[in-house]
Amino acid sequence: MRLAEPKDLLTSLAPIAYFNFIVGVSLFRRTYSKNINALITLYFIVFWILCIFIYYTAMTVLVSSYFGNRSSTAAIMYQALVYTNAIVALTVPLLAMYSRKGLQEFIKRIEKLNDIFATVLGFEKNYKSLFKQQLYYILAILVVILFISISDLSWLKSDQTVWTNISIMITLHHPILVMLVTDFTFFAIVRFVWKKFKLINAALLSLTEPQINAHIGTKLIKVSQNNTISSFQGVGNAETKNASQRRYLFQTIRKSHLELSKLVVKLNTVFGLQNLISMGVSMVMITGLLYTMYSGSQIKHGVRDTIKEILPSACWCVVYILKILAVSHSCANASDEAQKSGQIIYTILGSAIDRDFQKEIQEFALQMIQNPVRFTACGFITLDYTYVQGVIGSITTYLVILIQMSDTSSVPPPASPDKAVT
Repeated sequence: MRLAEPKDLLTSLAPIAYFNFIVGVSLFRRTYSKNINALITLYFIVFWILCIFIYYTAMTVLVSSYFGNRSSTAAIMYQALVYTNAIVALTVPLLAMYSRKGLQEFIKRIEKLNDIFATVLGFEKNYKSLFKQQLYYILAILVVILFISISDLSWLKSDQTVWTNISIMITLHHPILVMLVTDFTFFAIVRFVWKKFKLINAALLSLTEPQINAHIGTKLIKVSQNNTISSFQGVGNAETKNASQRRYLFQTIRKSHLELSKLVVKLNTVFGLQNLISMGVSMVMITGLLYTMYSGSQIKHGVRDTIKEILPSACWCVVYILKILAVSHSCANASDEAQKSGQIIYTILGSAIDRDFQKEIQEFALQMIQNPVRFTACGFITLDYTYVQGVIGSITTYLVILIQMSDTSSVPPPASPDKAVT
């Protein structure tokens, strides 16, 4: 059975929307009747209250049974990490409800821009590809969560009730799942923006000299005498060299670039606070998990028990690291692709004879200076490779401090495994 082509951007984001809905995050909302909207709102309220009850049940057991078997430094660390995760899991759904209208506006605006890309610049919308990519990423997230959850089952106590064990598992894994879903939503949208900047650069390259872009196989445009737009394949067609036609195309590309840059600002506003919380918590969690691994390795017992002690922490540490790298990498790619437009327009400037066209190019260059494309978390963090460098330095510093304060050598082997750090 072949997958049907999604009719719009919101439909192509259905996998993310349903994934958000399942974990209790109301970031996407279609227009429904009042009764259905009331039921959906009731679902999220009940889900949120249930999470509070489950977290409270699990916290009581974790504090009494797990934290007490560790050194004072480790015990404080574990409690702080678990409480932080729980608070984040309860806060993110509220932030999502607050940001929902902003995201809806973003989707409407980028949908209009996508129509320009399709009708004027001749690029296909290709929503099916976006839909499939989400399915692959969601499947990968589910596999990772399932693998770690199964490995964590052996750490639960047999003398505890089933409800207690379920509450502990939910408390340890639901917060990270919520953060992964929201981060994945931001990641998928940023990749979509990145691809739009790539199409803009491809369209700009079509306006350069034939010998410069002879390897480009993108769709170009021609404007007929009645000002209707039609697309054709090829490079260096004589009609595209007409000054008025090239200027019209360039104006369309420049306006599209400006709108896309403004949409990045809108995206920063929608996801700013969530990204700030997510990136900050991720750095704290990586530090705590690395310290947990160190603490577990210092307790004297067999190699198998040592591996069993540190493996869950190592798995979660990898998840947080990959999360930071994925978000930073996608944001850096989108920013770099937007900056490439500046290099291309100066290539066009060298071959432009029309003064009006040269003026358009200069306005484009000024526009890019006034509207830089940067992804930030409320202006505090720039999401690119510089953030990764800062995280590495901060984690190294705090980890050294924690190890120097450590007193794990005085702690006997614990009767129960460390489950509070995930």
